[in-house]
Order: sequence, then structure tokens, then C-alpha cells
Amino acid sequence: MLLPIILIIIGFILLLKCGDLFVDSATWIAEVSGIPKFIIGVTLVSFATTIPELLVSLMAVSSGYVSLGIGNAVGSTICNAGLILSLSILSIAGKIDDRRSFYIKSIMLFCALIMLFLFTCNDLFLSKLDAVLIFCIFLFFVYYNYNHMKEKTTSFKNRDDYIPQGKKKMSYKLALLIISGFGLVIGSRLLVDNTTALAEAFDIPHQIIGLTIVALGTSLPELTTTLTSIKKKEYSMSLGNIMGANILNLTMILPLCTFISKNGLTIDLQQLSLLHQPIAQTVWIDLPVSFLISFIFIVPTFLQKRFKKWQGALMLIIYFCYIIFLALNI
Repeated sequence: MLLPIILIIIGFILLLKCGDLFVDSATWIAEVSGIPKFIIGVTLVSFATTIPELLVSLMAVSSGYVSLGIGNAVGSTICNAGLILSLSILSIAGKIDDRRSFYIKSIMLFCALIMLFLFTCNDLFLSKLDAVLIFCIFLFFVYYNYNHMKEKTTSFKNRDDYIPQGKKKMSYKLALLIISGFGLVIGSRLLVDNTTALAEAFDIPHQIIGLTIVALGTSLPELTTTLTSIKKKEYSMSLGNIMGANILNLTMILPLCTFISKNGLTIDLQQLSLLHQPIAQTVWIDLPVSFLISFIFIVPTFLQKRFKKWQGALMLIIYFCYIIFLALNI
């Protein structure tokens, strides 16, 4: 009993310390390279913080737990936006530093959600062809970010007077970013595994463990990075991280899970306590909730050209209503 507690404490320390180093390194890279912090968040930071979701989903599908793999990827988008991004908006509502990129990423996210719903709503099945079409959004995401970063990056040859030791220091900061990213993954894994062990020791049902610990646990790197960004007032970094992570969850993780499966991904029916017949929860509850939360934080921002705190409050309310609904249906 003592060992899990010690490992949980180590996990928390890793998350806090690596979160600090991660945001500091990413912020430094953005400032000295001329790349907007939103772009750094949506690329480097989001790729690193999505590693836990990727590993959990791939391991689940390869082990035959398809529903867990799908639920983790889709559920993480709800947790990322409904809980983590809403906290960020409530703390530091304001403008974004790269409006054009935000609009394009928003379209990618909406397209991924709509395509996923349309491909699965009739036959509850995601085929390899469906996965290829969704994966094309990911390829465009990578292509667009690469070109956008090239466009925004200031040449280091002209910045050596501003950057001590120039490229050498950049290499050090990139290495620090990668190492601290791995630290976030290890810390979140320690926290999830050992909290789960404690919960099982106290006979907490596995459904509750999956609903709370696993769903939130794979989003801990995003949560840690966001809280650190809030503390350091790096709002655009937090926003970019969450948007990038959600696009990756839907357009990279789900297609990769489909590619490693034998035939494709079948979405199981589930009997919910409040309903009289089985329902495909992922299609008819999880995806619509993810779309609704995304709509609230994207569409008003198009119209207002900034985030308002009411958006964060409404997203948080929807997220907790969703969690309560699932808890009542266990």
C-alpha cells in the first residue's frame, strides 16, 4: 500500500517539474524563432502531450479492447476541451496571437468530428478506407504547420546577436523540450497506474476507474501544460496545445488504431441504465458532446475575435453534466 502512494507522489513531482520545463522551453523557442506561441502549442507541445493517448489506444486495440481504444481517443477530446480548455478560458480569456491558423485548425477539427460521425452512424464501423480519409486531415495538418512555421520563423543567422550561442542554445532547448515531454508521459503513467491500484484495493468499481482515472489520466500532460501556461500567462500556448491535441486524437490516433486492427474498428452497443435499449454511446453521446463543446469555444470566437469567460463556464457545465450522466448510467 505504501509503494503506490510513493509512486503517486513521484508522478505528481514529475508532472509539475516537467510541466514547468516544457512550457519554458516551448515559450523560449517561440520567442527567439519568431513562431507564434499558438503554432508552437499546436505542433511541438500537442504532439508531445498526446503520447499517452496514442500509447493507451494502440495498446488497447492491439490487445482486443477496441471500445477502450476508441473511447480513450474520443473521450480525451471531451476532457481536453470541456475541462482543461475551459479552465484556461476562465483564467485568461482574451485574444489569440494567430487568428488565421486558429480558424484553419478549427475547420480541421470540425471536419474530423463530422466525418467520424457520418462514417459510423449507420453501421457502427470505422473501415480502413474511412480511416485513410480521416488520416488525410492529419497529413494536411502536418503539411500546413510545416509551411506555416517556415513562413513565421526568423532566420537564426540574423538573430545570433539576440540568441546567446545561437543554434547551440536552440539545440539545448529542443532537447529539454523532448526530455520534459517524456517526463510528463512517465509522470502521468505513474499517477494513473498507481491511483488505479489504490482504487482497486478499496474495491472501487472498474467502470468508475475507467470513467475518472483513465479518461483524465491520459490527459494529464495537457492539463499540466495548461495549468503551467496559465500560471505563466502563456494563454496562446495553452489554446494551441488543446486544439492540436484534439485534432491529433481524431485524425492520427483513431486511424492508426484502425490500421493495426484486423478489419477495422467496430463500435459496441452499450446498455445504459437510464435507457431501455442498448445504444452506441460513442456515436450518439460522446461525439455530439465533443462537437457541442468544440462549437461553443470556436464559433463565438469567430464572431467576437476573442474568447470570453462565459464560453469557459458553459463548456465546464456541459462537461460535468456529461460526467454525471455517464456516472448515473454505470
